[in-house]
This record gives sequence, C-alpha cells and structure tokens, in this order.
Amino acid sequence: SFCAYSHDGIHFKSYKEDIGPYYFRLFYHNNYYYAFAKHKHECGLLLRSSYFNTQFITGPKFINKIRHTAVLKIKNDLHLFYTKIGDKPESIRYTKIKINDSWEKWNICEGTVVLKPDFEYEGSNLPIEESKPGMVKHKVNQIRDPCIYKEGKKIFLLYCIAGEKGIAIAEILSSLS
Repeated sequence: SFCAYSHDGIHFKSYKEDIGPYYFRLFYHNNYYYAFAKHKHECGLLLRSSYFNTQFITGPKFINKIRHTAVLKIKNDLHLFYTKIGDKPESIRYTKIKINDSWEKWNICEGTVVLKPDFEYEGSNLPIEESKPGMVKHKVNQIRDPCIYKEGKKIFLLYCIAGEKGIAIAEILSSLS
C-alpha cells in the first residue's frame, strides 16, 4: 500500500515509500495509526505506525482466508466487517473488537454472517459455489468488499454484488455502541 494526500480532493501528492501490505483499512487510536491489511491470501494482518505516511510495523495475524475488511471505530470498540475466501456463498461477516489493551493482545475473533446474497441483483439466483482468490469475471452468488460510509448519525455498509458486478448499500440499523 502507498499513501497519497490532497488539500482539495482534486490534486494529490503521493509518497514513494511502500507503507505496508495491500488492502489497508486505516483507523486512529491512542496516538497511533492502525491498519488491517491482507497477508497474501492466507489471513489478515494488524499493523501500526506513529505516522500515516510511513512504513507500518507488522503485528499479529488474524482470521484465516480473509479477503477485504471495513472498519469503524466507536470509542474503544472496533467494528470489523469482512469477507472470507472459500465461503459458500461469500457473505459479509462482523466481529467486535475491544481495543483497551496493548494492540498485540487485541482479541480478533471469527465473526458471524450478517449479510448474505438474498436478492437476484446480489446473485442469489445463481449456483452456490465456494469463493476463490482474485477477481471474478462473471456474475456469481457472492457479496464482498465491504466499506463503511457515515452520513450524519447514519452508518451505511457498501458492498459489491454478484461477485464484482455492482455496488449496493445498506443502512446499519442496529446499535454499534
């Protein structure tokens, strides 16, 4: 992963230094920047740095076969949405992480499925198959690539549908506090 910044959202300056593995999901907590990243196709990695634009140090590995993550920090709780390679069908999972202790001791547990392909536009009418690493070129019965979007007090989950054939959005209605 690399870092770029902008003062106006139009013109960007990029840093040349590689700051860590791919699929970074960044958050700030207690004077450090943290990131969830992907370690090959094996598992997730937790990383940390004092600055957002310098090399992150590698911390503990977590959740085998993780594909992509979305993270939302509320106080000392970290809400992690993610998908896993090999799920049948690939679906959005959720776990809550208490971030009070040392970052190397955070308990990142396997989560539960909170959203699966239920509608035809998500691929629910297609055969259920085990998801594989990499992009998929045809429609499949899978949802993946979660992303959190906040607007005011509302929280939304964006995700790819039918593999990677579109983007859907769902409002998160339950309390995440």
